[in-house]
Amino acid sequence: FGVMLLVLGAIVAYLLVSGASAGFSPASIKGAQWLRANANENESIFSFWDLGHALAYYTQMPQIMDGYFEFGNKLKEREQAMFAIHYSSDCKTFHENMNLFSAKYVFLSQSDSLSLQYGIFQLKQCPRVRFPYANDEVRILERI
Repeated sequence: FGVMLLVLGAIVAYLLVSGASAGFSPASIKGAQWLRANANENESIFSFWDLGHALAYYTQMPQIMDGYFEFGNKLKEREQAMFAIHYSSDCKTFHENMNLFSAKYVFLSQSDSLSLQYGIFQLKQCPRVRFPYANDEVRILERI
C-alpha cells in the first residue's frame, strides 16, 4: 500500500511540475492565452460548461458557464443560451443569445465538433462575427 501511495504521489508531483492540465490540452491553453493577451479582461466568454472553469483560470476573464454551477440562479437560461449559440447557424439566434449575457467570445474546442460542423461554424457569413484565432484543436469566435 505504501509503495502505491508513493507512486501516485510521484505522478501527481510530475503533473504539477510539468504544467499538465487534466482535460485542458496544450492547444486549449494556447487559445486561452491568446484571449488573455488580445481581449479585454471584462469581456465574457461562452463555452460548453466543462471548459468554463479552466478558461476562467487561464484567461482571467468572466465565463457564462463554468462547470461548477456558480450561476445557479440563472443556470437554465445560461444552458439554453449555450446550446442555442453552439448549435444554431442562425445569425439572429446567435446575436440574441450572446446579448442576453453580454458575451463577446465563444471558445470552441475539437470536442465541439458537432457544433462546428452543423451549427456555429456556419456563422462565418454572419455580420459582426469573425474567427480571429484557430489552431489544431481550438477556434475562437468573436462578436464584433
